[in-house]
Amino acid sequence: MLSQVILLGLAATAVAVDLRFYVNSYGRCYEGPWIGFANINLGVCCIPSGGNSAGSFFATVGIHAVPRGWTIIGRGYRNDKCRDNPMQFTYGNGDGSDLCLNHNGNSFMSAKYDFYKNSKRSDEELECKEKAKATEVGLMDGSVFSMADMDEEEVDKM
Repeated sequence: MLSQVILLGLAATAVAVDLRFYVNSYGRCYEGPWIGFANINLGVCCIPSGGNSAGSFFATVGIHAVPRGWTIIGRGYRNDKCRDNPMQFTYGNGDGSDLCLNHNGNSFMSAKYDFYKNSKRSDEELECKEKAKATEVGLMDGSVFSMADMDEEEVDKM
């Protein structure tokens, strides 16, 4: 019985969420081309342009593949550090639905997710634990391509 509990605990820690930055001019969630971060762990800062935001406009952020039972908060930032006050945030209710940080007129430069509770969190808990590199790009026609082997210069050219 104890081994089943340990195994389930390990399986739960292996589950991660996908974040996608949608590049579109009309600000709808889940539409248009996107830059994606697959299997992102809790608290990891996703920066779609590698810190080079010239010419990029990320209108919305989609938070996908949220496991059922996870009550998370997704945060989108105007800076490329996942710091300071988020430009926008959204709460999940634990039903496994995708979440969306809607268009608000500004470009999202970074985003992350964490679990939330009813209690106050310390500044240390809100800090970015690590940064992630984009792993996928999705096109208007539904095609998805891996970016895992590209260096930052190649990603910025896209």
